[in-house]
Amino acid sequence: MELADLRYLSTFFAVCRCGTLAKAAPILHKTQPAISYDLRQLESQLGVALFERTGRRLLLTPQGVAVREFCDSCFAGFEVVRQKLLTGEVIRKAPLRVAAVAGFGRYRFLPLVLSKFSLETRLILVFRTAEEVFRLIGDGEYDLGVVYYPKLSKQIRCEKVASEELVLIVPAGFRSRRIDPKDLEQARFITYDECDYPFAKWFDKVLGDTPPTLSQGDHFEDLEEVLEAIAHGRGISILPLDAAQAFLQSGRVALWRIRGKWCFNELFFVERISTSSRSEIVWLKQTFRSFIARRPLR
Repeated sequence: MELADLRYLSTFFAVCRCGTLAKAAPILHKTQPAISYDLRQLESQLGVALFERTGRRLLLTPQGVAVREFCDSCFAGFEVVRQKLLTGEVIRKAPLRVAAVAGFGRYRFLPLVLSKFSLETRLILVFRTAEEVFRLIGDGEYDLGVVYYPKLSKQIRCEKVASEELVLIVPAGFRSRRIDPKDLEQARFITYDECDYPFAKWFDKVLGDTPPTLSQGDHFEDLEEVLEAIAHGRGISILPLDAAQAFLQSGRVALWRIRGKWCFNELFFVERISTSSRSEIVWLKQTFRSFIARRPLR
């Protein structure tokens, strides 16, 4: 079945509202013969007469009245959509798509979002490497990215919104003795995806230099498995403090610090420059800024 051409339908609706072809012509920016052509085409497509012509006036047939009622509903709905687009209401109802690095994303970002956002805000959250997050935001596939280092680009903007402490997590038995920094050269380190950045940052900030060699043990994709391995005495690792809180509180692992030495890592929200921030993102920025000066666990 052939669909009616919406151009002809809009012409019909304008004529109905104006009452005559002459009054509709300047509104449609068409000549009267062009309007007559559109009306004939619509009648041909629908297979019914829409008007009864009496002199210069056009009277709607019963079929024309039915089409007019449809137009009233259709174009009124279009106006509602237009207003929603202008006010951003449609955007607010769309899912909030977030791509985040796993540590901060899983242990701080997600709990806050789940506890504060209403069910009206649908969330799509994936955990990716920092480079993959940058790509997803740059391509417009996601609305917001969360990474631990900024990147200069014409397509994206990065804004510091929070900080996290990087700490050395050791098996619980290590709490009974003091660890000398030199011990770390022989220690068995458990690594994970993207651990190079936090490892290098922690060694530089806390010890002033990275050991020439590290004894590498197990490797895991997720931090949960790293902590489980530490709890079983399989090695040590450098992790975000937030990720280790549950294991620390249960006493299954321990936290080791050099007195007076702290290592904080910055977190950045990433957005496309060409898009304006949704209200949810604005709220997230304001909320996470309060955590920048967060006191470390002692």
